[in-house]
Amino acid sequence: LQGDRMDAKAIQSEIKDVLAAFLLWQTKIDYLFDRAKNVGPVPQRTTPIQEERPVIALTDYSNAQISFLEGDAMYLMDNSDRMKWKVRNSSGQVGIVPAVIILIPAPLGEATDAAIRLRLQLLSLWTASVKRLGYQLIAFMLLVFRDWNDEEVALLQQMAMKDKRELLKTLDYIESTLGEHWHEYGDFQELQERIQRMRMIIEEAPESEVSNNEFLTTVVVQVKTLEELLKKCK
Repeated sequence: LQGDRMDAKAIQSEIKDVLAAFLLWQTKIDYLFDRAKNVGPVPQRTTPIQEERPVIALTDYSNAQISFLEGDAMYLMDNSDRMKWKVRNSSGQVGIVPAVIILIPAPLGEATDAAIRLRLQLLSLWTASVKRLGYQLIAFMLLVFRDWNDEEVALLQQMAMKDKRELLKTLDYIESTLGEHWHEYGDFQELQERIQRMRMIIEEAPESEVSNNEFLTTVVVQVKTLEELLKKCK
């Protein structure tokens, strides 16, 4: 990093690319998550259950033991026989019925668990990407808010009042925005000290109307670029 506009454009481009990739994968995972809700638990039809579970009747049925109507909610008690299952209806009747007329409703636990894991992995990758971009952004800011020499300090103090007010406003925005998430990061604490030094240089300067100096113009542009980058990150 050199602290120039090329670096700013590179960081801005990376932010754009990371966000686009995240939104793409978020769309895909949301689609898979919705599909997972409708995946029927087929393996549970062939694997003996360990405890009762809710099921739904697919048709009206009646025998000497039990009767129910299509859509009735019941409990599956035993599915060890793949052809005939033991169920209990809402009236407490228990009977053996054809397995084919009983529905184990979606979702399949394994499918939803897999979709949740994908969401968590995406969140982890997004968090890591944001942190990496944050490190880059703070490193870039440390180059912009460098240790000014005496000549540069004198020029900063000659800045036009309008530019001073705008610059102080931007400094406050940068510090408050980054401080919300990065206040414990060592480099941010160094950045805060440099921002404070620049704030003191500007605030202690006498009123002036110099605004066409190349150095001052560069400083104002750099600081405004930082504000734009932060807004992109948010």
